[in-house]
Amino acid sequence: MSCDFVSCCFRINVPIEKCRTIGNWVGAFVAALILHYILLILGIPSDLLLVVVATGKVVQWALNSKADDGYNNVIQAEAGVTSFAENGSSSNDHNSDVSTTPHTNQNAGGSTSTILMMEESTGPSLVADPYDTSTSSLSQQQGDSHHNSPMTTPILPRPSAQQQRYYFLDNLKIFLTALVLTHHVSCAFGACGSAGWYLGVGDDDNDAVTAFSEALKIFTLMNQGYFMTLFFLISGFFTASSYDRKGKSSAMFLQDKVKRLLVPAVVCSYTANPLALLLSQWSRDQSLFYFPHAGACWYLYWLYIFCFAYTTLADEKAVQIPSVTSAANGQDNVIAEEQGVRDDDFNQQQSSASLSSPVEEHVAAADASSSQLFQFPSTTTRMVKYGLLFCGFYMLIVAILTGVHTFYGMPIFIGSFVNDIVMFTAGITAKQYGVFDRSIAEQLDVSLTCFRSIVAIEIAAMIIVGIFLMWSPIWYLVLGLVAGPYCVDMNLALLQIFQVTADSVSSLSRKLAKAAYTVYLIHPLIIVCVTAVYIEAYNALDGIQIEFDDDSPVSPTNIGNRDMAMGW
Repeated sequence: MSCDFVSCCFRINVPIEKCRTIGNWVGAFVAALILHYILLILGIPSDLLLVVVATGKVVQWALNSKADDGYNNVIQAEAGVTSFAENGSSSNDHNSDVSTTPHTNQNAGGSTSTILMMEESTGPSLVADPYDTSTSSLSQQQGDSHHNSPMTTPILPRPSAQQQRYYFLDNLKIFLTALVLTHHVSCAFGACGSAGWYLGVGDDDNDAVTAFSEALKIFTLMNQGYFMTLFFLISGFFTASSYDRKGKSSAMFLQDKVKRLLVPAVVCSYTANPLALLLSQWSRDQSLFYFPHAGACWYLYWLYIFCFAYTTLADEKAVQIPSVTSAANGQDNVIAEEQGVRDDDFNQQQSSASLSSPVEEHVAAADASSSQLFQFPSTTTRMVKYGLLFCGFYMLIVAILTGVHTFYGMPIFIGSFVNDIVMFTAGITAKQYGVFDRSIAEQLDVSLTCFRSIVAIEIAAMIIVGIFLMWSPIWYLVLGLVAGPYCVDMNLALLQIFQVTADSVSSLSRKLAKAAYTVYLIHPLIIVCVTAVYIEAYNALDGIQIEFDDDSPVSPTNIGNRDMAMGW
């Protein structure tokens, strides 16, 4: 099943050695599941183990970084001494060999080419940057007729501004971040049940059910079906290029992910998240105890796991197909990898190129290695194979196997785990085959009107199931089968809508993009603070006191539709 899963998602034949790797990951899941049950019996939340292991990785990364910094300082000091000693004797020879006059090398089409000297943490290296307009001594050497270097530089046309960025992905991630905040605010007003949030009112498991809380419950149900999977899709989209930029070095790639993902997650797991829990305990007049936990940072922990899995499955010798091959990849969008949104230096699109001879040979190799071109999944394939089977049936099996609401911090419900894996894989595939370089609507096998009608039917089905079948004996079965196609098509629909309507940038969107990652990290603490203030103000101003049970952070007190809506 595991090999068929990857074959279906990537539309490629999986080599036998990769099947073994996939089998190892399936075995790791089984081992993690067994350990999960052991921890459950012992009364230890499994996400605590996740935090502890991640803490070890962060400590190891910090020690390695300190050692690398010390080594680099020694190297730089030695280089400075050597340069000073040789400066007087060799300056004349050096000046005669390399002129400081800017010089460019023109190809047949008149494009400007330069080669830049870039210094990585591991030492200096020469890296071609065909889009840089600055000059260097090496480009001077290439331009001078008396330097006959066998090395040639690919000359690529500078991409347009539209080609350089996927602005619609930036804006989509801003939207998703806002949706996460709204989702958790709704949880603070009973939409997620008696144990779904740190602190709240309007527990829908008791007498506090109101029409407003019922509406919030449907709202959160719809969100849960797709929004975090779409984050994983966008993260997967930037993972492959990030891995390539690290020279397809697993060590460098994962070290970078520790810094970007695990460090902020671990910091929040020991500070902001326990503080939110302490504030909830104080507001409910409960005994205070400090407990580090993943909280909303579960996404960062699992994204690191997915990135690690990618390094074990990625083909280090593979080349991309010509339509998306680029000689100079831009930086990845950090929030796409870490949660969802960050700054302008990231998210550069690969460009098609007018290629010189060495690159033409590379493209020929890409043609030979790509025995079949990517075909966008048909409506039937998308709904039946990816929707009903993977995101529906397989997710239902995982939910039954885990037996609880969370699995190492990840909420186990519709739109999770298997769905996250499928969408992360879909993001990698979209990047590899340039799916977002073309109109999504034009790649569908049905008209856009027909596709949107299908999505509308799936949304209606989710609402009907949420209203009439919630907590019935067939609730999970029906919801799982309906939520699978809904997850796939809702993600695709939002991508298409934002590609058409929000593929632009403004000063406001740029600021929101920069702030979104921080907002995601600290928003649980902020929401709990505001909720606590609301409860204190309500108790002081209204005759009804909001009271809490000892075993639930969400109050069963019914405060009515008006006060619920005002508080929300």
